[in-house]
Amino acid sequence: EVLFPAGLSSGTGFVGPLTRAKLNSLMQSGSNPATVSPVPSVSRIPIPPATSPTVAARISIGAADQPENSLVIPNAARVFFTRITVVGDVKEVTALTGIVVERTGAGADGVFSGVMLLDENGRQLGPVRTWNSDHRALIGENIAIRPGEARTFTVAGNIASSLNAFAGQNVSISIVRVNTPAAVSGDFPIVGAR
Repeated sequence: EVLFPAGLSSGTGFVGPLTRAKLNSLMQSGSNPATVSPVPSVSRIPIPPATSPTVAARISIGAADQPENSLVIPNAARVFFTRITVVGDVKEVTALTGIVVERTGAGADGVFSGVMLLDENGRQLGPVRTWNSDHRALIGENIAIRPGEARTFTVAGNIASSLNAFAGQNVSISIVRVNTPAAVSGDFPIVGAR
């Protein structure tokens, strides 16, 4: 009753207008909540908390040229949202173990069916992830950044199969942290296209 009209097959973690309407109707009808089937949850990877650097190496981060703002269509794949450039330590190989991104803007998590990290050649790094209850996801994989090397990564999103419930929304993806044992210099958040 809630997922199908929104074009969804599983829960998104977002309590939108259809979910609120269903909850209100249950409350008004006096239904016993214990008899209501739970909405299946979407598997999400927990995001580890930020930690202090554990190695002497440093990496610097900065916003790269960002994609243009645009409209998205249902089922669009790998829509570019935000780019980041990572520059390695001058003397040591440093590890980048993931990038924490957050769905921002005036919109809902349900606009996306997943989010991922791409390298300079458009190769996907790590699996597609979904948003957690804080509208965040940890994307990417373990990446070695060579001494002095500059790498540019793109955060891309797969768009939901139906956007009917999200008309007029203006979403973006912000990069809020990079996971690395090295010290990080640069400013967060980095915000790309909307």
